[in-house]
Amino acid sequence: MIAALLPNTLVRPTITPRTPQQRATLADFDPPPPADDDYVDKFCRATNAAMEATVFPTFIRDAVAIRPSRPQGGFLETIKSPPELPGLARPVWLTIAASVPTALGWYGYYKFSVEQELFYDELRRDGRVTGCGGYGTLFPFVWCVLLGGAGLLAGVDGADRLIEAGSLWILLGQVNLYRRVNELLVEAGEPPAVHAWWALLPPPLDVVVGLRQVHFLAKYWTARRGDAWERDRIAEDAFPFIAREPRFSLKEFARTPSMWFGVTKDWDDFDIDWLADPPEPPAGAAPSVTVLYDSKCGVCRWEVDNLGSLDASGRRVAFADIEDESYDPSAAGNGGVSYEAAMRSFTVVRDDGEVLEGTAAFAAAYEAVGLGWLFGFTRVPVVGPLAEAGYKVFARFRTDVTRGVGVDELIARRK
Repeated sequence: MIAALLPNTLVRPTITPRTPQQRATLADFDPPPPADDDYVDKFCRATNAAMEATVFPTFIRDAVAIRPSRPQGGFLETIKSPPELPGLARPVWLTIAASVPTALGWYGYYKFSVEQELFYDELRRDGRVTGCGGYGTLFPFVWCVLLGGAGLLAGVDGADRLIEAGSLWILLGQVNLYRRVNELLVEAGEPPAVHAWWALLPPPLDVVVGLRQVHFLAKYWTARRGDAWERDRIAEDAFPFIAREPRFSLKEFARTPSMWFGVTKDWDDFDIDWLADPPEPPAGAAPSVTVLYDSKCGVCRWEVDNLGSLDASGRRVAFADIEDESYDPSAAGNGGVSYEAAMRSFTVVRDDGEVLEGTAAFAAAYEAVGLGWLFGFTRVPVVGPLAEAGYKVFARFRTDVTRGVGVDELIARRK
């Protein structure tokens, strides 16, 4: 693993106090070392520290070093401010006003700042991180584009692959950002604001979720700082979908013009059958499927959180944590599936008792929340078997990557 090859200083990032106020506020902050088997934490810390080291002019690093929060200033003070703890509130109107005249240049600084704030906030609260920070999120993309672009100009074969790799990195970082924002909101007693996977959608739908992340993160930091929220007329009046609560499905967005723009707020909903959400099961009815999952696997938790967020009523999908000591294969809904079987493959049990594994299980789980079409490719000849084969390779090494321990060893420990 990358983290294991780097010096300890790279996986134990610290905040270097640069002013008396910083020293007084942050002197007691000494992050604990990553757990031996926490490869996510190790990777995120190492990536952020390694990318910070590539910013050679130290005065730049000094200028954007995270600092303790100060009273929030006006427009110019906010857009020029380095990251703070707790984070600065940067509402949608401000983000647009600073980004558009700079051809999205300031948005890059926005992304750096919020990632740094979330990184150190998570490290301080939880003693571990699940994001790569401002340097680790932004600079792999920047270096890939710069080096790939230079390679293209020099006629180097494959240089475009480097640009593609950087683009993929920043896209996955965006998904992870949305996931962490949702977690913060839930911890604060608020409903999650975005569907993280919408980051994978083409424009303009990816912009929808991006603006919602900006809005709700700004409101979150406002509350954390003890400030009063000032109405954002861009997010709350001109484009109601940005501030709409709770979060909505793609179908709901398409059929509800009243949430699109301020000028369409009085329009009636479109009555189109294929845009309607699937009917909710009656109260007391058994869930359509039960998902068996490994709660100690970060990827698995993300999948469960995503499915749960798509099940508005909480009555379509049930979840059984196979790492819970009380997990009982014979319990209702668990289909008699053993810990060993569930650890080796993603498993879903239908309400009629049918047990599905692999890509078929994913298809059934997402069908229960009205998105079965996403896995329609699994029924295509040749494509379906190839997808299943690819999943089996992933499943074989899933815990090696997400938990730092092979699945066989975990099963042996359980016996």
